[in-house]
Amino acid sequence: RQHISYDLKERIPYLQYTEGLKVKEMERLLGIRKSLVYQTLKYYRNYGTVYNPLAYTHFPYGQCRILDGTDIKLIKALLGQNPCLYLDELQSELTACRGISISVPTLLRTLRCLHFTQKSVS
Repeated sequence: RQHISYDLKERIPYLQYTEGLKVKEMERLLGIRKSLVYQTLKYYRNYGTVYNPLAYTHFPYGQCRILDGTDIKLIKALLGQNPCLYLDELQSELTACRGISISVPTLLRTLRCLHFTQKSVS
């Protein structure tokens, strides 16, 4: 799969809307696939740019984190004081103390990342 430069993609909407070229003519003139022309025009119509700004490659780390370092410290402190807290109780404490609202599955994933388990406390 050949990488197509940004400059070449920039020419596609110009040739379509300013010069009035057909897709077949652009394909021949620029030496690119018809599907690339259609895809680039779609991105230009939808986003005003010749690439998809929402694509994963433009966000190397995925979504922004909901919980920051202070939230993690609070979770650790709460569990240090009371290791028998239920997830919904921990969720309520985070909302009350930090003003953030997270789902129980997000909280569970965070606890797994912190190496907390579901073992019973004796």
